[in-house]
Amino acid sequence: MSSRRGVGLSAFQNRSALSTSYASHGASLRSTHVSSLQNQLSVFQSLLHNFALQHGDTIKSDPSFRAEFAR
Repeated sequence: MSSRRGVGLSAFQNRSALSTSYASHGASLRSTHVSSLQNQLSVFQSLLHNFALQHGDTIKSDPSFRAEFAR
């Protein structure tokens, strides 16, 4: 039966390399997710602005619609 952990000093080196690898992969995932979320937010803001321009009169004249739009 083999042990999954290393023995001696090489175990510390392997664990350190693995930890560094996980950290860099995590940073890569975070940056990808951040850029994706920024893109989604900019699209949402643009569409919301267009909606407000299209329905501005209704938003101003109807209090219940205005309340729902402002939420």
